[in-house]
Amino acid sequence: MSLSKREIMAEIVRCGKDPAYFCENYAKISHPLRGLIPFDLYDFQKEALSDFKKNRFSVILKARQLGISTTVAAYVCWMMLFHRDKNVLVVATKLGTATNLVKKIKAIH
Repeated sequence: MSLSKREIMAEIVRCGKDPAYFCENYAKISHPLRGLIPFDLYDFQKEALSDFKKNRFSVILKARQLGISTTVAAYVCWMMLFHRDKNVLVVATKLGTATNLVKKIKAIH
């Protein structure tokens, strides 16, 4: 299917306005067995993306293995693609943790 320039621009604008839309339609995440797969968001991940967009700071109390790191990586990728005036700083308790997040961002990009 071929899109017109107007349709392409409308899609870019829609992606730039809604990180959840961008993630579900364009982001691919790395699965250990299946390789790159589409990023199908759970409702709480969509809510987290909305909260990230609305609030400058977020503190999340969560369990392990919920996909929040991947959600953050997708949000960072979205910010880097659609917001020129943003800087991203990855801070973690260990170098490996920060490196892993950067790898997730690269895989999504």
